Amino acid sequence: MKQKFHYGTVTEAIEQLHKQGYTLDFNLKEDKLVVDNKSYPVDGFGNSSIMKFLFHGKMNLAGI
Repeated sequence: MKQKFHYGTVTEAIEQLHKQGYTLDFNLKEDKLVVDNKSYPVDGFGNSSIMKFLFHGKMNLAGI
């Protein structure tokens, strides 16, 4: 089974991801992923894991 992590904040999660080698912060714009003024088609990417964050009782998912 894959190891699960529990973070107190989103900042803690991002810091840990940076330590694991995830250094780019992609944003979704229309149907493309954008980083550093470059865009890439979304179908060229996959998720290595999914994170769940709770904000004021509402769930948000983030895929990496």
